[in-house]
Order: sequence, then C-alpha cells, then structure tokens
Amino acid sequence: MRHFTMQNKEQQQCILNTQEIACIDAMSTLLQEGIQIEESSHLLDISQLSVYELDSSISSTNNHTNITSQPGRPLVLYREQSVDGSADLPSVRDTKIVHSPFSAKSTYFPYHSKGAFVETFYTMVLKDFEQMCLNTTSIRNRNLSKEENIALKELCSLNNLVIRQADKGGGIVLQDRTDYLSEAFRLLGDNTSYIILGQDPMESFQKKYKDLLTQALNMNVINKSEFGFLYIRFPRTPIFYHIPKIHKHISNPPGRPIVSGVESMTSSVSQYVDYFLQPLVTRLKSYLRDTLHVLDSISGIIWKPTYIWATCDITSLYTCIKHNKGLEAVKHFLNLDTSLGNTQSLFILQAITFILEHNYFLFEDIYYLQICGTAMGTRFAPSYANLYMGLWEELHVWGDADLGASLVYYGRYIDDIILIWDGDQELLEHKLQTFNNNDMDLKFTYNVNKNTIVFLDLELEAHLNGEIITKTHFKTVATNSYLHNNSNHYKRWLANIPRGQFLRIRRNCSSHSDFLAQGEILVERFLAKGYDKHIILYMRHFDR
Repeated sequence: MRHFTMQNKEQQQCILNTQEIACIDAMSTLLQEGIQIEESSHLLDISQLSVYELDSSISSTNNHTNITSQPGRPLVLYREQSVDGSADLPSVRDTKIVHSPFSAKSTYFPYHSKGAFVETFYTMVLKDFEQMCLNTTSIRNRNLSKEENIALKELCSLNNLVIRQADKGGGIVLQDRTDYLSEAFRLLGDNTSYIILGQDPMESFQKKYKDLLTQALNMNVINKSEFGFLYIRFPRTPIFYHIPKIHKHISNPPGRPIVSGVESMTSSVSQYVDYFLQPLVTRLKSYLRDTLHVLDSISGIIWKPTYIWATCDITSLYTCIKHNKGLEAVKHFLNLDTSLGNTQSLFILQAITFILEHNYFLFEDIYYLQICGTAMGTRFAPSYANLYMGLWEELHVWGDADLGASLVYYGRYIDDIILIWDGDQELLEHKLQTFNNNDMDLKFTYNVNKNTIVFLDLELEAHLNGEIITKTHFKTVATNSYLHNNSNHYKRWLANIPRGQFLRIRRNCSSHSDFLAQGEILVERFLAKGYDKHIILYMRHFDR
C-alpha cells in the first residue's frame, strides 16, 4: 500500500514522497541542495544522481492516416492562397523587409591558428579538470554531509523512482515510475492532440525545413546570417515529460505536459518567430507583462461600493488552439502591423505552420506528433497564445457593448484574466458563463468576489475608503526551495537571493505592516537555509 507524506510545514521542507520508502532526514536535505533537474529522452535514471545535480541525462486533421509517409505538406513562399486558405496579405507592403539580429554561433577557437603554445595550454587545462574530478578529496567545501552521501547512495539503488520538480511551489516530488508512466500515457492517449509516428521523421522533416529556408533566403526574406542561425545541421530530438500538479491533487497529481526542444530542428525558427510576434503582443489592450505591471495598471483606480473583482482562467490554452484558427489570429494582427511587408509576413506564417505541423517528440522510444495546439516549451508559444486570446477579446470583450460599458478594468497575463466590474453580480456571472460560448475552443473557469481576489502572486483587497490593498500571495504548496547558503555558488549570488525576495514582497505589499508580517516568513525560511541573521534583518527595512 502506497503512502503519501509531506514533511512538517513548520520545517518548510519541499519533498513530496509518493514512493514506498521512508524519506529520511538526510534524503530530504539532499534533495533541497539547490537541485536542478535536466530532462533526457528517457525517464530519470536514479543511478545517474551526482553530488551536484540530478541528471535525467502537423499536417491537417484530414491526413492523419498518411502521417508517417507524408508528415507535412511542402511550403511554398509565394502562392495564391495563404497558409490557412484565405487571401494573402496586402501586396502594398511587399518591399518591406526587417532582418532580425540573429546569426549562427561562432565556431572560432584560438588554438587552431595560434600555434603549439595555446594547444599545449588547452591540453594541460583539460588534464587539470580531469584530475579535479578524480581527486574528490581536494574539494574543501563539500556540498554534502556524511549522512547525505549515504542517502545519495541509497537513492541511487532505487530503480523505480522518478524525481520531478512540482508544477507550482518549487517543491520536489518523488513518484513511483509506474504512476509517472501511467499519467504520461494518459496524456499522450488523447488522439485529438497526439498521434504515434511509425519511425523517426527527422530526415524528411529536415529536408522540408531546409527547402523552406532556402526559398526565404533566395527571396531575401532572411539573409545569410539568419539562415545560419535558423538551420541547425545536427538537431536534437525533442523529448516529452510531464511535471506533477500537486496543487490539484496531492496523492494522484495530474501532469503538465512539456516538450523539451532545446537545439531541436525548430528551436531557432521558434525564437525567430517570437522576435516578430512579441511587439504585436505588447500592443494588445489587455497585455500584462508581470506583477509590477499589474500594480501599475490598477494604481489609479478608486474603488467604489458597486465594484466587483473577477478572475478567469483558460483551461489548457496551449493545447486547445487548432492550427488553422491560431494562424488566422496571427495573420489578423500581422495585417494590422505596418512595419512588415507582405512577403515577410507570409514567411512568418509559413514558419509557424512548419513548427506546428512538425512538432514531433520522443517518449519511451516512441515517436509522437502533436496535431493540435502548440507544445509548452517552444519559444514562440506564449506569444502565439497571447495573439489567439487577443483575437478572442476583440470579438467577445471589446466587441461586446454591454460588457464594455460595465468594465472598469480588464487585463490578462497569457491565460489568466483579471477584471473589475461595475454593476450587478448576477449579470457579471452570466457574462462570464457566456465566455464559454465561442467557436475558438476556449473553456473558462472563473471566480467572483466583492472584496478580495488572488491574481498571479498577488492578493488584492478593496477597502471602503476607495483604496486597493495588495500583498504577496503564498500558494498552499509553496515550499522553502531557496538555495542553501552553504552551496558552492558564488557568494555574491547567494547574498542577492534574500535581497531579491525582500524587494519582491516590498513591492507587492502596499501596507508596511503586511510587508513586516510577510518578511517574518522570509526570515524564517532564510535562517533555515543557513543565511546570516543580521543581513536578513537589515533587508527587512527596504522602502517600497
């Protein structure tokens, strides 16, 4: 029988144990030593644990049956129809080309041309590094205690253990491998979002990708430097993994699917696309950059007794956007942008099409293709989702005269919406329910309150005197995951961690008393991580 235990909250631990082992104190402290988890094409092999880290070292829906032999249609730069079958962008801007600052990484290395002296030095440095790795006794400041080293060896002996960082709160979750695989295959079993490929599609996809870039180069849409950046000769295969949402369910957490595509075939073109989409996103009426932007945008609002808070969340935004509808949204905002010409706008749309239709990945030696939505992890996904929501807002928010007349404030951070409504609460809830009546496959959940609301990492409270009081919201799953002061990191970096956190809560808290109360929480957490008490107490006196 499995058991699920969370360490004592007062101890501010960050280990959730879902494995049939006793999570001894040494294991808990070991897993809190500032561990970063890197993903590989297979599940984390616990035998790869080291002292310093945990190494875990789209064609259209009508063509699914031929996806193996014809994984995507070839893209042509100029044609009568655009990527979604509608008319091309206006031709009056054909001559405008804006080149990005991207270029291929330099391969220059000095010892090839500087003679034997540099090469000898290079060889000696490598030998010194090898000797440092072999001679572990030379490490003066050890990261791990004797007990933690014993715990490390015990963890290395566990083969059916998967370690992942929690989706929210910064904790670390230990899961049974069978449970992890079960959730992964549940996610991948959604045949409206994923299909299985019969073989590795890299070779055929890479050829089509190079053809697309070559056409763009010949038309001067991209230059040689951009081509060198966009075309990766030896790309890595993207890998799939998921992180547990313990804030949703503590004993059987659902997973958040992630595709890690670092140095994959489309990683550079995704960055290129994002470069041009970001300015479109920042011009959206609802755009919120971060928490500070929220504070600035509501600073001038005088609260009235008839005002009501509301927040909305979109369910699975990244994976629910159908390709043709997402492209239509991007095209809509490209049409409004006068800085780019027709040719470049069309190439951006074709680049997005290629990324979406060739979004493949590997999991447990099986190749999959995502046929709906864009993967969380690809660079342009937030901008793509933002523009999709921007088009929805034009139709259902700014285009709704009744809704707009009662809106005091409306803002959105990707899939999180906050608004202030002036009027009847029942009418507001009715309007929020109608948000689900759309042809863009968006599903909303909402929360309404006359006094307080939580948005991002803020708790906002309205007072009868017209003032809006703000403070930091600590999630129930938040853990003490700050880097330990005894870590072998650069000491100035370590000293800046408390500084940054105290500045954060000082900016979030409009009341000095709230800042002092939340500062006490930080003091306890940083003292538990070995930071100097006098420095921490000094930082509590920051001015907002």
